[in-house]
Amino acid sequence: MIIPSFILFILGFGFVDIMIVPLTIRILYGFANSITAQPFITLENMVAFVIGTGFLGGLAFQIPILMYISTKMKIVKSGFWLRYWHWAAAGFLIITAIITPDGTGVTMLLLAIPLILLYFISALTCRKSYD
Repeated sequence: MIIPSFILFILGFGFVDIMIVPLTIRILYGFANSITAQPFITLENMVAFVIGTGFLGGLAFQIPILMYISTKMKIVKSGFWLRYWHWAAAGFLIITAIITPDGTGVTMLLLAIPLILLYFISALTCRKSYD
């Protein structure tokens, strides 16, 4: 599980740093310009933001590993994941709304959609493997 976990972490980190961070910065700077505020960000703050959000994205992409392990250990039945998918989707939307810094919902959706897709792929994999 180490190699798939590492690959998923790198994919999550990369996805957030390539897609989410630039869009978020553009949106936040757009807000600052629209209210004629001077945007001010230090290199230390930028690095902390990029690494922090990338790390959260990498952790979020570990969900398939948790699903697989909990199904393999028979903690959760394989049919559970597809039966309660709507709760997972709502949870992803809430979590991504909390961890994304802009209020537009764009970055929230850009992060929630891949998580929901990963969830479905993992649920189908668990179902095929353990039914």
